[in-house]
Amino acid sequence: MGAPIRKPIRPAARQGSAAGKKAAGKAPVLSRRKTKDTLHLRIDDALKAEATKTLKAIGFTLSDALLLFLHRVVAEKALPLRLDVPVPKNAVSGDVPNAETRAAIDEARSGHLPMYQTAEELFNALEKGGDQ
Repeated sequence: MGAPIRKPIRPAARQGSAAGKKAAGKAPVLSRRKTKDTLHLRIDDALKAEATKTLKAIGFTLSDALLLFLHRVVAEKALPLRLDVPVPKNAVSGDVPNAETRAAIDEARSGHLPMYQTAEELFNALEKGGDQ
């Protein structure tokens, strides 16, 4: 016979301790895997305090949130959040889109542009420099 299978035993938490609060169901358990590594972060004190306060209000610890984030990165093979970068009004050559481009967009949307049945008709009109 082989060795008996043992389930990991969590030590009993002291009442009133952070571990005791977790044991009482105050914080979610995100992973039952044995912790193998520790992650150390250098973050601004104000950011940490604000994030801790916000996460506590929804029942998470900072550690829980980071663990959840890492699980999502692994599952999605990408950052699990949108990173929208606003286009500055003064891009390389002025506003984006610039006034000329906005006018062309407005003209196209107005429906007053000529229509062509074939590409050949379009190219003929372009060669003549005007509408047919």
